[in-house]
Amino acid sequence: MTLASDTDPLPVSQLAEFAYCPRLFYLQHVEGRWEDNVYTEEGKEVHRRVDRLDHVLPDPQPPDEEQQEPETGDERPTISRSVSLSSERLGLSAKLDLVSTAADEAVPVEMKRGRVPDVPERSWESDRVQLMAQGLLLREHGYRCDHGVLYYAGSKTRVDVPFDGALEARTLELLAEARRAADSPHPPDPLENSPKCVACSLNGICLPDETLVLKALAADEPQGDVRGQAGSEEGAPQARASETRRLYPPRD
Repeated sequence: MTLASDTDPLPVSQLAEFAYCPRLFYLQHVEGRWEDNVYTEEGKEVHRRVDRLDHVLPDPQPPDEEQQEPETGDERPTISRSVSLSSERLGLSAKLDLVSTAADEAVPVEMKRGRVPDVPERSWESDRVQLMAQGLLLREHGYRCDHGVLYYAGSKTRVDVPFDGALEARTLELLAEARRAADSPHPPDPLENSPKCVACSLNGICLPDETLVLKALAADEPQGDVRGQAGSEEGAPQARASETRRLYPPRD
């Protein structure tokens, strides 16, 4: 089990995985089960360059007029890569890809493998939660931090993420839920008919559709299709089982 006790700091990357899929978080970090696929390998490659050397953040300093650039009035930022931070109060730890600091202000930058998603926020919730958690850690270390940046390598695009009250509350809520899930003897239920399962490296371990079918049969619920829509036809359990998606190869 990766999480040894309630007092251990939860890595921010694991919090992001919980936000993405609670069952994925449990299988990986509580049961210690892991498989790679092409997407996880690509993600490792994106982070490989910034992880070569650990940097230490400079101490936050009040703005100094003498350090400002004369033409713009802006202070030259300091770029730090692969920065390790932790907070006992928050119960969080992180290795930040990149942090831009100027005086007492810090902006975390998180590198992502894929392209900018076609959603109104131009980012996934799990990515925003990961960035917000990094912002909370920077605040704990004395910095002002009101936004962060997601860089999607697939489309070479920056997305600014404001750290508003709603995102902070959601991040802290998920942190508490992840703690409770880690203490549970049973994994969370699989996601239902989620497109996330298709690219997940653990779909052959998780067996989301098969698990939902068996849970429905065991509970003697009204039988519909595997996504939980009720039906009354005889033989529906067999129909549910036949509709499970082929998410993984029958042989390695």
